[in-house]
Amino acid sequence: MVGNASLPLTNEGTIDGDASGQTISVTGSSVTNLGTLAAEGGGGVNVANLTGNANTLSLADNGSSLTLNGANYVINQSLTAPAGATATFKGTWTIAAGSILSAAGGTLGLGDPSNSSTNSWTNAGAVNPRGCAEAMKRA
Repeated sequence: MVGNASLPLTNEGTIDGDASGQTISVTGSSVTNLGTLAAEGGGGVNVANLTGNANTLSLADNGSSLTLNGANYVINQSLTAPAGATATFKGTWTIAAGSILSAAGGTLGLGDPSNSSTNSWTNAGAVNPRGCAEAMKRA
């Protein structure tokens, strides 16, 4: 785990979940990403309480997963979920103008389908679901 749920966390470097089958949990009373959040090599990164711009997000390789959850965060740079990888966005968030969420055989999870969900999102950019129609139906 990176961070302490009772203290704010600012990432100014790279948090890279690159160990297959392992997930790095990132938390704070608020989490600000000024650096890079990356998942590759079958590893994962799960961020709670994200605020502000998400900035640089990177997702590569089969089995990798990147999950963002927070309040009023902004996807301000494009991200593609490659084959076998999963990008999930929960909480309240916006895709900024000019930013694109896409899947090239991967999975995009847009919200939490549970009845207790408080998710909502706004799209000022674009969502390109090529190759992930089934995942879009379930999200």
